[in-house]
Order: sequence, then C-alpha cells, then structure tokens
Amino acid sequence: MNRDDPQTDLLAAAMFMVIGAGAIWIALDYPVGTLRRLGPGALPMGLGVLLLASGLGLAMQALLRARLDPQWQGKPLINLPKLPSIHVIRSTVCVVAGLGLFGLLVRPAGLFLATATLVLVSSRAEAGTPILGSLALAVVIPAACVGIFVYGIGLPFRVWP
Repeated sequence: MNRDDPQTDLLAAAMFMVIGAGAIWIALDYPVGTLRRLGPGALPMGLGVLLLASGLGLAMQALLRARLDPQWQGKPLINLPKLPSIHVIRSTVCVVAGLGLFGLLVRPAGLFLATATLVLVSSRAEAGTPILGSLALAVVIPAACVGIFVYGIGLPFRVWP
C-alpha cells in the first residue's frame, strides 16, 4: 500500500476484487460442505471472500483518503488509457487470428497448409504489404518448416490433409 497515491491503492483493490470474485466463481462448482466436514470448495470460497472483502476495504480507504487529501481535490482517481490506434488493433487481430487458425488447422489440414494460412493471415497485419511477397512467403516458410520439423527432426506431423 502506497500512502501517498490513492490511484495505486485503487488499482490494487480492483485486482484483489477481480481475483476474489474469480475464486468465488470457480468455487461455486465445488461443494463447500459443513463446518464439521469441509468440502473441496471451502478453501477457495473462503479465500475468495477474504480477497473480495480486502479489496473493498482498500478501495474505500483509498477513496476516503483521496477525498480528504487536498492534493487530490478535483483530480480524477481513475485515468483511463487511450484506445490503441487502428494499426495496433489490426496487427494484433491478424497475428492472433493467424495463430488461432494454425492451431485449428494443423491436425486436419496438415503442417504445410496450416503454416501457409498462418503466414498469409499474419502478413495482413501491416497495411500495404504486397500480396505477391506474402504468397511467396506462404510457400517458402511452410516448406522450410516441413523440411526442418518433419524430415530434419522427425516430428510426427502430417504434412498434407
């Protein structure tokens, strides 16, 4: 706990409450039992409640301290970050989609086609990437992966569907 910065305390409180709520959510699937015979859900439920209560207490303390401290009068306690630019969002979506498609396709379609899909989708992350270069990489990189992993190392991947 930082005594000079209620923003840090508020963020820590939010983290405690999220983790506590998650523990309670997970513990709902397990029987809690009784006081004489505790079930497998008793410990995560108890710890989740303690984390949630600690987070609430810390948040109240930070809000009260900020309200009484003249340094924080009129200042916002929560500064939301700016949204990332469309280029960052596009890059992230393309790379994550490429990796996800690779994971979904590697067994049914084989290593070559899954890697080619990964290369093609990920290459769209940068606007203005020439399609001919992407297509060339979508042939060269999967061929290199098949050569290294299947024939070089001997991993048991299917190459084609």
